[in-house]
Amino acid sequence: MTGMNYIIENQKESLRLKQQNSLPQYSVEDELHLLNLDLNGKNVLDAGCGVGTLAKMIKSKYHSRVSGCDASELRIKEAQKGSKGLIDFFVADLTNLPFQEAQFDVIFIRFVLEHTLTPKDILNEAIRVLRPGGKLVIIDLDGLIFNLHHESPILKDQLSHLYNNLPIDLFIGRKLPRMISEIGLKLSECHVVPMLFRDTDLDCEIDNMIMRFNQSESIIKSIIGEDVFNDFMNTYISEMKKSEVHFCNKFIVTAIKN
Repeated sequence: MTGMNYIIENQKESLRLKQQNSLPQYSVEDELHLLNLDLNGKNVLDAGCGVGTLAKMIKSKYHSRVSGCDASELRIKEAQKGSKGLIDFFVADLTNLPFQEAQFDVIFIRFVLEHTLTPKDILNEAIRVLRPGGKLVIIDLDGLIFNLHHESPILKDQLSHLYNNLPIDLFIGRKLPRMISEIGLKLSECHVVPMLFRDTDLDCEIDNMIMRFNQSESIIKSIIGEDVFNDFMNTYISEMKKSEVHFCNKFIVTAIKN
């Protein structure tokens, strides 16, 4: 699994994920409510579980057997805290899951595909361990740092370099419906949820963006230049503060295995 390995074992990223999940725009409870899935009695996998927020929410709401895996040992250690052993959290490569075929009724992949250059490898492995008639739920962002409206020619050039060279796909959301079709699944639902940040939520998202940039400092420097990183980040955050609203879109896609 390729992607943002430079932050995968960063303890600060665990903190950022917890803070991010506390914002209403990233609410896993709202996502589950929108999906309206009956998970009672189901065998559920949270693939790329991070600090375990989604897996723990599912376990608290349904009588399900819940497992969560992540490529990061640090994330799994964080996820295990407070789970009381009720959820099977384990380290795993999402392109090579330690299961035989057709083991799960529902698989969630949340905020994962944007971080890899090979999303179809992860999806195909999920299909392998998903039972016929089972559901694959993919939740991912679209736009993120590139939806900022600004009038800085320098920032425009820097963002253009990042768009062309980042080892992640920050427009993965809009690609999910077609990707689902290409791997042979049947699209069941597709929700596009605007994520609008204003007032205190905007302040929190600005802090979140600063943490994103700091965790990604090495890769950003390699693309736009080491000497301009601080100016880039400061200009970006300054432009965020000029607007009363910041936004991106969240895609929530459900597919069924034939």
